[in-house]
Amino acid sequence: METIALRNGLDFLRVEPRITRNEKEGTLDVAFVLTKGARVFVERIDIEGNATTLDEVVRRQFRTVEGDPLNAREIRDAAERIRALGFFTTAEVNANPGTGPDQVIVDVNVDEKPTGSLNFGASYSVANGVGFNVGLSEANFLGRGQYVSVNLNVGTDNQNSSITFIEPALLDRDLKFRFNAYYNTSNNDNARFDTESAGIQPSIEFPLNDLTRLALQDQQRQAERRGRRHAGRFLRSFWAGDKSRARLATRSAMTRASPGSTRRAACCCASTRTSRALAETSNG
Repeated sequence: METIALRNGLDFLRVEPRITRNEKEGTLDVAFVLTKGARVFVERIDIEGNATTLDEVVRRQFRTVEGDPLNAREIRDAAERIRALGFFTTAEVNANPGTGPDQVIVDVNVDEKPTGSLNFGASYSVANGVGFNVGLSEANFLGRGQYVSVNLNVGTDNQNSSITFIEPALLDRDLKFRFNAYYNTSNNDNARFDTESAGIQPSIEFPLNDLTRLALQDQQRQAERRGRRHAGRFLRSFWAGDKSRARLATRSAMTRASPGSTRRAACCCASTRTSRALAETSNG
C-alpha cells in the first residue's frame, strides 16, 4: 500500500495493520489504518566500509535520493538489495537524525569479502588423454559491480575457451548487459575431420515490473570442418588400392598357373595324335 501511495504521489503516508482476535470464533480481523506521518526528508546517504566497491554501486540500490521524502519500507528494501549483491559479509542500513528536525541521514555500513576465484583442474581418460582446465572469475571487477569470467580447457584432442562479461547497470539504468564469446577446436585422430567453431552471444535484460524481467538475446556462430574432403580422398584411394591389389593378385595367380596348364594341354594333344597314327597303321 505504501508503494502504491508513493507511485500516486502521496508522501509521508504510513500503513499500520491492526489485528483483532476473535477467540470464540478462532479468527483474526486485520484492519489497515492509513495515517499521515511526519514530514521527514533524506538529508544524505553516507556509505562506509567499501574499500574496493565504488559508492555508486551501493547508491544505485536505493530508489531514494537526497532530498526525497523518507520511506522506511524503501530503506529496508534497499538494504536487502545491497545484501543480495554478494559483495559484502554484512550490510547494515540505519536512519539517524540529521542536522534538522525534519532531516534524516541514512548510514550504510558494509564489510567487504573476496569476490574473485581462480580454479585449476586436470583430467585423464583413455579416449581423450590428458586434459587441463583453468578458470578465472571476478564478481566485482574493479569495484564496479561487473562480472568477468575466463575459462580455458586444453586436452589432447580438444581445446575450449570462453569469456563472459556482465554489466548490471548499463548507462546507469536498470539494464543488464551480458556478453559471451567462445572458441572451440577439435583434432581427433579417430574422427574423419577436424572442427573449429567460434561465436558470440550478446543479450540485454530489463524489468517489466517489480517481479518480472525480460531478456533479449542474439547469437552469432561460425563453424568450420576441415579434412572431410581429404579423408574422402584417402578412403577412396584406400578402397581403390584394395581393388587394384586384388586384380594384380588374380593376374599373378593366372600367370603362375598358365605354364603348367599349357604343358598339360600340349601333352594331351600329342597323345591324341599318337593314338590316331597307331590306329591307322593297324588298319592298313
